[in-house]
Amino acid sequence: MKGAVVLIFMYLISIIALDGCSNGKGKTISKSTEVVGDTVFLRSDIARGIKVVKPVLKNNIEETRLLGKVDFDPDYTTQVYSLVNGSISRIYVTQGSLVQKGDVLAEIHSSDYASAISDYEKALSNLNIAEKNLSRVKDLYSNKILSDREMQMAENDYQYAKADYERAYKTISILGWEKDHKDTDYRIRAPISGTVLYRGAEPGSEVRADGSPLFVIGNTRRIWIDLNVFQNEMSRLSIGDSVLIYFPGTGFQALRTRINYISNVMDQNTFTAVARCVANNPLGILKPNMYCIATVVHREGKALFVPPSSVIYDSDGNTYVFVRHGERSFEKRKITISKMSKGGDIVVIGLNQNDEIVLEKALFLNEEFSLAIK
Repeated sequence: MKGAVVLIFMYLISIIALDGCSNGKGKTISKSTEVVGDTVFLRSDIARGIKVVKPVLKNNIEETRLLGKVDFDPDYTTQVYSLVNGSISRIYVTQGSLVQKGDVLAEIHSSDYASAISDYEKALSNLNIAEKNLSRVKDLYSNKILSDREMQMAENDYQYAKADYERAYKTISILGWEKDHKDTDYRIRAPISGTVLYRGAEPGSEVRADGSPLFVIGNTRRIWIDLNVFQNEMSRLSIGDSVLIYFPGTGFQALRTRINYISNVMDQNTFTAVARCVANNPLGILKPNMYCIATVVHREGKALFVPPSSVIYDSDGNTYVFVRHGERSFEKRKITISKMSKGGDIVVIGLNQNDEIVLEKALFLNEEFSLAIK
């Protein structure tokens, strides 16, 4: 009988003790855990085994993948025109031909060019005559045989002949006249070394000095790389961003350069803008119209990074971490994930740099917390 009374007494004491705990600051889940609001309290010996880390503040690097193609640099591309009227008699190159500076591209039968040569030869003859006449008059003048007026007339004739010669010589020099080339056909030569990108000249066709270009020549020592940027990517890019460019299937190592131009308009057919890079191509390995894949790297200021093991994706669809506030207390705090970094860390919003977050036992704490709210 006495034993039964003792058991009943002990049962009542335990009920009172449990009721006192539940009416206090929180709910006791076990002898080791208590939850108050958003905070989990652990027994001291258990809390000491919880590892914590602080968020790391470092550069927030954003990467954007773009497609693009290689193009000629207009500063290394030139259009070739005829400087005279006439008809094309011969063409030496076609589209795709490699040419060196000074190579003959075509020859033109031109009365304008023939007249320019004739004018030069006539001016040269007149200058020689005027020069000889002036020398003769000077001798006679020095011997008092000719008057001052005759001396002045000889000097004037020489100056006129000289001016006419210089004008004629400048004209044929502009046209590319060659002293040892006796043929009167006008030669069109390549002004730069490169590739013939376009040939508008056809044998026998008439050309005019004010007409369309007969050839377009480009050099690939320096190239443009035009990247296609959709409107949702425009805000991520800035002039000066670093770019790593790959050329699939070429065996060419990745090319590192920077964006030096972003267009202000969108193409009406592709709905993209152009982000342009300039690169050196001394060996000519990269060809115009090759496609490429570019990774644009740009900084977006500083951000807080945390290890993935510290983040909990809860059943309510939100993301949380546990932040230590004291020796035994851990707050369940809602955060926002900005992105996953290349190194695997997570960029978060909702933490401070000095917060201490649970590293590996966040799931354990979340289970204890979930039991309390059921």
